Amino acid sequence: MCCLGPTATLLGDNGKTAVRGSLRVEGSKEDDVATFLKRIWKRHSNPWSVWTRILSYPLVYVPIWNRSWKQGVAVAAWFAANPVLFPAPEGDESWATRGVLGEELWTAERPWDLSILINTASAAFFAGGLFVSYRRRSWPMVFFASVALLLKLWYIDRMTFYYVQNREREEPAEDAGVAPTSPSW
Repeated sequence: MCCLGPTATLLGDNGKTAVRGSLRVEGSKEDDVATFLKRIWKRHSNPWSVWTRILSYPLVYVPIWNRSWKQGVAVAAWFAANPVLFPAPEGDESWATRGVLGEELWTAERPWDLSILINTASAAFFAGGLFVSYRRRSWPMVFFASVALLLKLWYIDRMTFYYVQNREREEPAEDAGVAPTSPSW
């Protein structure tokens, strides 16, 4: 078969036109990327993913301190794989789950609020921790890393509140017409 240009002509084995027309589906690549990212966010919202990632933050400073690119590759691989290692959570009852789902909503809008300040301050302290780690200053590294981690936890807490305030946008449209039921005891 042969394909030509933005529209395609598919020729059958006998050389006659089998199919003629556009083979492109407009927006399908963007839809696929959006679906893929949605799945990543959903899996990353698993509390195990959130807490193992948070507890792994100190590992970032180790390759800098030791000046080891091999350790850096291992840490980077862990942080890259972490969001997809765990299945999507069953519900959004967990604080960590609501925090990640709130971050997903928040990053889509980027409202100018306290969360931007907290996240920026966390990034600044994180960078300071990397710098003093490179200089091999243990106590300043502990200080910068601890403040960065505390600010990150505060940021996740703010994202939890953001999610609770904006979750109706996240709910599927088919659930919109269903009235909430109270549990039967």
